[in-house]
Amino acid sequence: MTLLMRDGCKFNALAIACCAALAVRSLFAYVEYKYSDGVYDDGVTVRYTVKSGTSVTLNKLILSNAFDAADFPWTFTHNGNEYTITEIAKEACKGLPLLTGTLSMPGGCKAIGGEYAFQGAGITRLILGEGVETIGNGAFKSCNSLSGSIVVPASATSVGSSMFEFAPGVRNLCVKGRETVASGEQTYTSLRPNSVLRVTSGGNYKTVLLGRNVMRAEGSTGTMFEKTADDVTVFARKDLGWGDGYSFGGTKVTVVLYGPGEELDLDIKGDTLTATPTTANALSNVVNNASAFKSAFGLDTVINITNSFPSAIGGNLFDLEGWGRFSVTTQEQLDRTLSAIPSDCLVVIDPTGATENLVVPAGRRLLVELGGGDAVKVKAGNGFYVIVQ
Repeated sequence: MTLLMRDGCKFNALAIACCAALAVRSLFAYVEYKYSDGVYDDGVTVRYTVKSGTSVTLNKLILSNAFDAADFPWTFTHNGNEYTITEIAKEACKGLPLLTGTLSMPGGCKAIGGEYAFQGAGITRLILGEGVETIGNGAFKSCNSLSGSIVVPASATSVGSSMFEFAPGVRNLCVKGRETVASGEQTYTSLRPNSVLRVTSGGNYKTVLLGRNVMRAEGSTGTMFEKTADDVTVFARKDLGWGDGYSFGGTKVTVVLYGPGEELDLDIKGDTLTATPTTANALSNVVNNASAFKSAFGLDTVINITNSFPSAIGGNLFDLEGWGRFSVTTQEQLDRTLSAIPSDCLVVIDPTGATENLVVPAGRRLLVELGGGDAVKVKAGNGFYVIVQ
């Protein structure tokens, strides 16, 4: 059939139909897939868009039954092709109380790019893999079942606002901050504090740790932690730009500002936090929070005392006369030494020649005399140690 238009042009009906189909496809460019992995054979629908090759954006996850987030389809096979989700689109998993359990986001998913990606999801725990670079606004807003500690990896350069708004179970937050890239060019992490950190309705943050490469905090003005329901300790570099009018508030807030040239400096590399105090007060502050860093964020605390520390090393904190120095080269030797010494005593060890890693047990404090590269053989268990240079 051929249609004759008023201007005399002829159009084939099939061509018109094809054009209409293309127009519809441009409006709905995703592919819909009934996900099956042998456990969830129905009730799970994945809508995705191919970005390039095997890389896809998750546009929408649709659930009709309870779905364990541990089985999230980060990789899946459809029509004989294996795909990997590298981006989460706006509202892709919004309003999914049926999505429960631990959501472990692999580093291959570079961006929670859209706003409110998991808002209202029923997840109980969140693990962000090293490699995640962007977290959009409101990503985990109103996740009422989410609890525990959240670590934003060093790969993240942009953290959106309202990330954990109305998620009162999130007790501890660590934003590691982007480390120097291989080229030597410094890339900093920026975040929007207008609910990433701000507590306006009885939030329950206990410890907030911002790494030294968290350099900018953008967004609207306001006061952070002004209505916190619990005592909260905040570690942030002194010269961090908080934006116009931002301040710390509330009577239950302890703010520890650190940085080069300050009485305390901090640095996070991998799973180790290195603290360099230059005053007894700063040293005491780190000592008091070392166990919190370990339990909340999995960070071993190394306290590095340099020549800038006062020669009268903390007086009441360290009793020089009570110190005993022990040469320890094996875990057995360390355990036997500690068993013979009261747990409230600070023990000094020389690990020179250690033949294995020495693990500091829970509740114990060690002072490690730096013997070449041997001090790196000492590892924090649930205790911690101090290195003196």
